[in-house]
Amino acid sequence: LANSGGVACSYFEWEQNLNGKKYKKEDVLKRLEKLMSIAFEKVWAESIKNKCSLKEASYLVALNKIFGK
Repeated sequence: LANSGGVACSYFEWEQNLNGKKYKKEDVLKRLEKLMSIAFEKVWAESIKNKCSLKEASYLVALNKIFGK
């Protein structure tokens, strides 16, 4: 999560260019905050559920996404 904010913003930039739109800074920051909050909550919940570190929980969240769980 620590490094994914820049990647997410790059996606938002790609999306706006693809659609010929211009996003306001405030809107991008709101979207980013929502995206990061949801991601953190998923990792936190997985960490609690499996009694593991946040690093291990992030791998579990990713694997669950890959394998459709």
